[in-house]
Amino acid sequence: MNFDDADVEFEYKKRKELRREDVEYLKEWLKTQQHLPKIDDLEIIFFLTSCSYSIEMTKRTIDKHYTLKGLCPEIFKKRDLKTWKETLNAILMLPLPKLTHEGYQIFYTKINNPDPNKYVFVDNVKCGEVIMKMTLRQRGTVNGLVFVLDLDGYSLAHIAGLPLMELKILMTFLQEALPIQLKQFHCINGGRRLDKIMLLVKPFLKKEMSDLIYVHSDYAKTLYNYLPQECIPKELGGSSESIHHLQEEIKAFIFNRMELIEADEQLVVDESKRVQKSYKFDHLFGIEGTFRKLELD
Repeated sequence: MNFDDADVEFEYKKRKELRREDVEYLKEWLKTQQHLPKIDDLEIIFFLTSCSYSIEMTKRTIDKHYTLKGLCPEIFKKRDLKTWKETLNAILMLPLPKLTHEGYQIFYTKINNPDPNKYVFVDNVKCGEVIMKMTLRQRGTVNGLVFVLDLDGYSLAHIAGLPLMELKILMTFLQEALPIQLKQFHCINGGRRLDKIMLLVKPFLKKEMSDLIYVHSDYAKTLYNYLPQECIPKELGGSSESIHHLQEEIKAFIFNRMELIEADEQLVVDESKRVQKSYKFDHLFGIEGTFRKLELD
């Protein structure tokens, strides 16, 4: 797959811990894993960086990433152009242009349409995953990922409509299968709605993830203890570009990359070719036989 943005050679200059021999080793390892898709050097570099250059952790994360994407089509399957347009109008999923002082990429997300009937959880997750992947492909490696979840506009109807299984898959994907380290997760404008959301997600959270979550009852007073104001859009009290401007940019960004997105969607696991099945994802799919079982090497 030919992406034309980030420069692999620049990554080797930027990341002193990144070794060519590790990338070559993983390329050879992937040739022995017939169930996994063929991915390019840059994709391998993302996973290596996210796993702090641990070879074994990188192997596991690559396998989990493409296994979840392949076996969870309700979330990760292809969307048609009409669905893309509807989703990008219904939600904001904005990679903010300035990195933090630590070199973290911030993603700001919020519903753009408060109508619960326009809120399709699986389409939103799919949209977020694609925007994250395309942002990395353009920008190259970063030191980590920060989410700012703005709950303004959410209602009890939105929360009641959250699909439990898909929510569980999302939390597993965030905690175990991202090609980027999750560093902070900030919740703003939550109020009592946040308590109900946390009741849903808490059973799926590892302690490490719980420790990354920050809840701001008055974000104007506390959010900027963690994130620079120059990184945050004007509407939230920052000095970066406006939300409207960033939203129009991300729409153009995605629609100009539809061919690349469609090619990336083909990179999923082929379970019929998996040789060794030793690790069971029972915590995800093994609820009293209701959901399908998944084994992961």
